[in-house]
Amino acid sequence: MPGVQNPPLERSSIYSFLDDYLKTYPFLASIGIRALFLFFFFAPVLFIYKLRTLGGLSEEDRERYLKALDKHKWYLIRQAIILLKMVACIGYGGDKQFQKAIGYVKERPQIPPRAHTDARNLIGDLRPEEVGFDESLFRQGGEEECDFCIIGSGAGGAPVAAILTKAGFKVVILEEGPAVKTGQFTPDYWGTTKLLIRELSMTFAAGESLVPIIQGCCVGGTTTINSAICWRIPDKVWKEWKGIFGPSSPLTDEMLDRAFTKLEKELNVRPTQPEIMGMNNKLMELACKNLGFYGRPIERNERDCEGSALCLCGCPTGRKLSMENSYIPDAIKHGARLHPLCRADKLVVEGGRAVGVRARLIEPEGKKEGAFLLIRARRGVILAAGAIHSPIFLIRNGIARKNAGEHFMAHPGVSVAARFSEDVRSWIGATQGYETPHFRDQGFKIETLSLPPEILMVRIPGIGKDWVKRIIEMPKLAVWGVALKAEGKGRVRPGLIAPSISFRFTTRDVRVMLEGAKIMGKMFFGAGAEAVYPGIYGMPDEVTKPEDLEELNNIPPDPRRYFSVATHLFATCRMGADPATSVVGPNFECHEVPGLFITDASALPTNLGVNPQLTIMAFSVMAGELLASTGRA
Repeated sequence: MPGVQNPPLERSSIYSFLDDYLKTYPFLASIGIRALFLFFFFAPVLFIYKLRTLGGLSEEDRERYLKALDKHKWYLIRQAIILLKMVACIGYGGDKQFQKAIGYVKERPQIPPRAHTDARNLIGDLRPEEVGFDESLFRQGGEEECDFCIIGSGAGGAPVAAILTKAGFKVVILEEGPAVKTGQFTPDYWGTTKLLIRELSMTFAAGESLVPIIQGCCVGGTTTINSAICWRIPDKVWKEWKGIFGPSSPLTDEMLDRAFTKLEKELNVRPTQPEIMGMNNKLMELACKNLGFYGRPIERNERDCEGSALCLCGCPTGRKLSMENSYIPDAIKHGARLHPLCRADKLVVEGGRAVGVRARLIEPEGKKEGAFLLIRARRGVILAAGAIHSPIFLIRNGIARKNAGEHFMAHPGVSVAARFSEDVRSWIGATQGYETPHFRDQGFKIETLSLPPEILMVRIPGIGKDWVKRIIEMPKLAVWGVALKAEGKGRVRPGLIAPSISFRFTTRDVRVMLEGAKIMGKMFFGAGAEAVYPGIYGMPDEVTKPEDLEELNNIPPDPRRYFSVATHLFATCRMGADPATSVVGPNFECHEVPGLFITDASALPTNLGVNPQLTIMAFSVMAGELLASTGRA
C-alpha cells in the first residue's frame, strides 16, 4: 500500500499463495471469488468514474476507490469486499514473518509447575486399523454387521457410542471427516479450514442478510473446533421442552441431572483457571466489576489447559476434552469400530424398519470417492450428523419430509473490537475464558473471543491506508462477542452443491443485537479502552467516547448493517410427542421409521440461549441409557 509501511512477508509471492489457496475451494466458489477480484480490478469507472484499472489509479484515487467500496450503500458490494478482504487476510495473516512484524508471537501463559494428569486415550494413540481407514477397503468396499450404527462422531454421536459399547453392544461409527491426530492441528487458519471445517467455511444461511455457518467436519465434529464452553440447559427452557415432550416422556428431571453430572465429572468441566486467563479475559472481568455486571470465568471441558488460545484450530496439546479426546477413544477402547472419511448416503429400510446404512468411502484429501461400505445394524441406526446434515439425510431418503429441515434456529453472533493503550495480546490465554450472562433475560450474553490473526485482521475496520495502519495495532486489540438467542427461524434443504439454508432475523433480533453491541462497547470503555470499533454500517470506524455509542439507537433494525456468524444450530429434526409437528419422539425414535434414532442438536426443540454442546451431550447420554436398558428406546 503506497504511503504506508507494509509489513514484510516470508512468502515469496502472495499472489501464487492465494492462487493455490483458491484451488482448494469448490470449483464454482473458486471461479466466483476470482471473478470478484477481476471485477473490482476493472471497476473504478463504476464507483469513482475513473477509466482506469485499480493498478493504474493514482495513490489518492486508489484510496478513494477502496473507501467507496467499503462504505457502499449496497449490501452485496460490502459483503463482496468482506469476502475479498478475508481471502487476502488468509494470504497475509498466515505469513510467519508478517505475524512477527506486527507483534503476533505465540506464547503461553506463565503457568506454575504442576503435575499433569494422564491424557485420555487420544485419537493420535490409535492404530490405523482401529480408526478403520485402509486403502483396500477404499477401493473394494465391504460389509459389516453391528448392533448400532452411529452416523456422526461429535457431541450427539460420541457419548451414546461410549455408553452402548460399555453396555456390551457392537457399535460402528461413521464420520465423513478425517481422524486428526493432536500433532496434526495447525494454528494456520487455511490449514485448519482445509483439515477440520465443513465446506471450507463457505456454508451460508440466506435471508435479508448472509450468515456464515461454521461446522466441524472431522472425528469429534464441531467439539474439535469450539472453545469448550459448557452450560447446563436453563430451567426455563427445560420446562418449555417438557411441555413439548408430553406427560409420558421418559426424559425426567432426575435423568437429565444424572447425565449432566456424569458429563461434568468425566469431561472435567470447571471454570477457566486464573493462570490461563490472559489479558483479553481479564479485561472483561474488570469491565464487569467496574460497571456492576454479573460476570464469571467460563466453565469448559478441559484438563490442564495450557492457554494456547487455539481452541478454534483444534487443541494442539490434547488438553481440551472434545469428543476425539474423550468419548470416541473410550468407545473404541471398548470395541467400537470407527470409519472416518466415510459419508453416509442411504438408510437401509426393510419391513418398514431401519436396519442399516450405506456409506461412501472418501480419500484423505476428500476429492475422490471410493467404494461403498454397507453397515447392517441389528438393533438400530443413530443419526447424529448435526442440525444441517441430519435433516438433509432424512430428506434425501424420503423420510419426514413435512418436518425435517423446518424450524431451523440458531444463535447468531456479532463481534466488537477495541484498542487499548497497553498490549492485550489476545492470542495468549484461554480462547474464551470469561463471560457475562447479565443480559440473558434480554436475549443475549457476551463472551470474550480470541481469533487467529487472519480472521482478526478482517475484523479490523476500514480499508486502504487506515486499515494497514490499524493492523500494526493488533497486539493492543481485544475482541468480544454477543451471542443472540434469536427469535428468527429458517429451513434447511439439500442443494445442488451445498446445503440450501434460509434464515430471517426478526426486528426484535436486530434491535437486541445492536443493544448488545452498544453494551459491549461500553464495557470496553469501562475496562479502559482508547477506542471501540463497532463494525456496524452507519457507525464510524472508531468511537472514542462512550456517549457516542448511543448513536447505535438510531441505526435502522436491518440485519444487513452488521456481519454475523452462526455456530449454534438447532431444531431441524425436533423432538416432540406430536408426529404432526416433530420428527422424533421423546424416546429419540423417528415417528415414521422405527429403529432410526436422532441424538444431535437437530432434535432439540428450540434454541437455548446458552452454548449448547453440554446439553447435546446430555441428550446423547440419555439416549444411550434408554437404548442400553432395552436394546432399543
